[in-house]
Amino acid sequence: MFINKSVLISVLLFLSIQLTAKAQFRESYLQMGKEELSDGHFMKAIERFNISISQEPFWYEGYFLRGYAKSQLDDFSGADEDYSKAVSLYPKKAKLFFYRAIARDRLFNFTGAFEDYEKALSLDSTDANIYANMAITYLSLNQFEPAIENCNQAFRLKLKNDNLYIIRGTAKMGLTKFKEALEDFNKVIHKFPENTDAIIQRGIAYAGLAEKDSALADFNFVLHIDSLNSLALYH
Repeated sequence: MFINKSVLISVLLFLSIQLTAKAQFRESYLQMGKEELSDGHFMKAIERFNISISQEPFWYEGYFLRGYAKSQLDDFSGADEDYSKAVSLYPKKAKLFFYRAIARDRLFNFTGAFEDYEKALSLDSTDANIYANMAITYLSLNQFEPAIENCNQAFRLKLKNDNLYIIRGTAKMGLTKFKEALEDFNKVIHKFPENTDAIIQRGIAYAGLAEKDSALADFNFVLHIDSLNSLALYH
């Protein structure tokens, strides 16, 4: 069957325009959703991502971003579902497993969280944030040695996050290594003299060393900054 060349070109051009318009439509709602995310308007972001997903249900990014927005609203079950959909569409992207691991940690699904951390590391073993969040999960389970090991690995990968010293110091206290813990807390306090988290943890370390005056000084300092700080009041 003979096909007129000019007709074929017109058809291909029409299809190209349609596909381009569809991609732009998807991208426009994704972009609007991203802007809502950055402004902290999580419900509005979800509305934008809903439209994007309805128009392009096989594109992973809409699910991922909607899952992130849900996690910011503490809807971790919803986030887990969206991250799982994103994973099914793009199983080669480490950050999808990483964020699902965080959601599963918050759902107390620690087995699932560690499976996702390991999968993320198999895809990108150089991401220091994965090790840092694994440390947090281990710490929440009172598994202090692996928490410290993962903090150390994150430091080796040049992660610049002072909170990591607080995490490692807290894990060291779990092993009654109070002097080593003090070193970690002091690194943070040296840079941020009013970091109440580090100061409280240092006070607990001083108490573990039976240095009651130093411990009391730290707790009182925190109460001076924040008179309703429950941790300082408790100690």
